[in-house]
Amino acid sequence: YLDKADACARRLLELAPDSPQGRRVAGLVCVHRGDVQGAFRQLKQSLDRAPNDPDSLLWGGLVAGLSGKMALAEHWAARLVEIDPVTPFFQLMPGTMAWWAGDYERAWTLWSERQAAVLENP
Repeated sequence: YLDKADACARRLLELAPDSPQGRRVAGLVCVHRGDVQGAFRQLKQSLDRAPNDPDSLLWGGLVAGLSGKMALAEHWAARLVEIDPVTPFFQLMPGTMAWWAGDYERAWTLWSERQAAVLENP
């Protein structure tokens, strides 16, 4: 199915080169193929076009963090929580970015502040 998703993303981008959805799907294909830098490029382009897309913010933040682009990863994680303050997993993203940046005290504070949202979710 990964090849089918890749073909769909390519076709969508042929038809609509500025499609944020096409860039998102292409980025997620790159994630699953282990192409971190390709994923970053595609997801960043998706977010340049649709800055409030939660899927691109989540995966873009993770990929940016793994790539050492911490300022951007932290920005996208904060934006994700702003636009979706309900999803428990998203609440952990700012703390995770702080952890990856080596700011363990801040990570602990951010995780502690959001612990109830995560633990109280069924």
